[in-house]
Amino acid sequence: MVARQIQHTVDQRFGPRWGAAAGEFLRQKFYSHGAEQSVDEIMLAATGKRLDPQFSIDYLRGTPAGNSPTLSKPSHAR
Repeated sequence: MVARQIQHTVDQRFGPRWGAAAGEFLRQKFYSHGAEQSVDEIMLAATGKRLDPQFSIDYLRGTPAGNSPTLSKPSHAR
């Protein structure tokens, strides 16, 4: 679940072919926090959303990233 949400965010920012800038983003936003924050806190700070199973659901259904009507709604509207 975490991987799908991270992949969606990095793809949105850097496209499907990640380079050094994407690696630096991952290092700064995810890999440098250790136990300082919970997974939800890290995901919210880095992706703008708390951990959301919809990214994995869409992936398994074959729904293109960002085309889910559920993902386009703000998290407080669900």
